[in-house]
Amino acid sequence: MATHSENPYSNPFPGMNPYLESPRLWPEVHNKIIAAMHRYLRRRLPFRYSVIMEERLGIGVNPPDEPPIRYIRPDLAVTGTGTIPASSGGAAPALDGDAVAVLLPVRETVSEWFISIATDAGNGSGNGSEPITILEVLSPSNKRTGAGRNQYLDKRSSIIESAVHLVEIDLVRQGAPMPYQGYADDDIAADAPYRHLVSRWPTRPWAALYPFGLQSAIPDVAV
Repeated sequence: MATHSENPYSNPFPGMNPYLESPRLWPEVHNKIIAAMHRYLRRRLPFRYSVIMEERLGIGVNPPDEPPIRYIRPDLAVTGTGTIPASSGGAAPALDGDAVAVLLPVRETVSEWFISIATDAGNGSGNGSEPITILEVLSPSNKRTGAGRNQYLDKRSSIIESAVHLVEIDLVRQGAPMPYQGYADDDIAADAPYRHLVSRWPTRPWAALYPFGLQSAIPDVAV
């Protein structure tokens, strides 16, 4: 097997590669993580469970202090008619007099995929069954202040208030962590910027948090 020095394209990190958070790479990374989880769970869960990839539509806002071309889009599809398209990131317009070039927030309709596990009604489709577990892979938009985070937190609250288990996978170093109590983020977040959260409804409000660092392997989580 080639070592990292022999293969410059190998991953030098034992766990999450922070360079995968690049706006150019993250949408594909998110898609592949969701698809891999879906395949893995379908092969291993008993037949009475259905594993379904579901889509959530929402509004994303490009940060005004970044060029629009760098908008981080989690598993993105721009949909609908009459929406304002993202800027191509071209040169600033010609200015007259004392005018100053500025960037405006760009609203886009985005789609985020997540996994829902439901008890099968016997037809192999899971139709008519309520989900028992939701698996979410967080994106940068979920951790950055704005509409994307607010929408996700609303959905997160609705899951926590229901009899549905929540598994939250956070492989994004940037942005604010999801809210919870009992973990001193300010003290050790730099050492453990990644984390998994497993919230089982019978034990709420308690949940299990798995923080880990850049030099750590990604821990296994029981679903």
